[in-house]
Amino acid sequence: MMPDKKNHVMWTAMVAGYSQNCEAFKAIECYQDLVVEGVELNQFTFPSVLTACAAVQAGNFGAQVHSSIVMSDFEAKVFVQSALVDIYAKCRDLDSAMRVLENMKVDDVVSWNSMIVREAGYAHNDCHEEVLKLFCDMRMAGIYLDHVASILSACAELTVLEFGQQVHANFVKSGLQSSLSVDNSLVTIHAGLLETGRSYFASMEKVYGAKPGSEHYACMIDLLGRLGKLFEAESLLNQMDVEPDATIWRLFLRHVEYMESWNWGKEQQITSFN
Repeated sequence: MMPDKKNHVMWTAMVAGYSQNCEAFKAIECYQDLVVEGVELNQFTFPSVLTACAAVQAGNFGAQVHSSIVMSDFEAKVFVQSALVDIYAKCRDLDSAMRVLENMKVDDVVSWNSMIVREAGYAHNDCHEEVLKLFCDMRMAGIYLDHVASILSACAELTVLEFGQQVHANFVKSGLQSSLSVDNSLVTIHAGLLETGRSYFASMEKVYGAKPGSEHYACMIDLLGRLGKLFEAESLLNQMDVEPDATIWRLFLRHVEYMESWNWGKEQQITSFN
């Protein structure tokens, strides 16, 4: 039995109920019946049906709902706009999602999350440079993302270690709790940068027939040292075809000194707890 067509509260509750209970298609059908019956739409109806559309990636129908929103007085409502960003992102229509986001008068972290996180937006579609650009835009707008794993994953894909370290440092300072996905992304950043460096270094002689010079060894030893691979750095130093110069020794010894200081600090911390 359908609700009375004048009872828009009951209709909206039905759409929302289906949507929240993972019955997206029923939510969409209920919305269609609502429109056919001429029931008055409200600001809560649209987010519920858009959430249902996002769940089943019904992008075309979501666009039709968006047209109805434009003709209503609810386009400027933050939760309506957030739902629009979410459906467009999940349906991989990132241009439309970005247009809605840019037109939002109130910055909403949930909407920015939808554009970035791996389950929906740029990160899900391997648009790593766009992820970092959007993250920078967020920071300039004074918005602090509470989901940085996708940012760190983008840093790993682009092998931008220092930027990833800055993102992680800001995340730690914010007091937000870390997670397995964040920790895994940090490992991936370092591993990706190391593998890229090894590949480039090895290809110099194998692919291009060019012997590495002092500056190339210095870069590789510095990379290994930064990632805590001191034994590998020492092994490379001992296998050099050229005599290590002062720059190489300075880099290597600096990392050795840092590691010794870190180990000393760790021992002190353990002693203080015993």
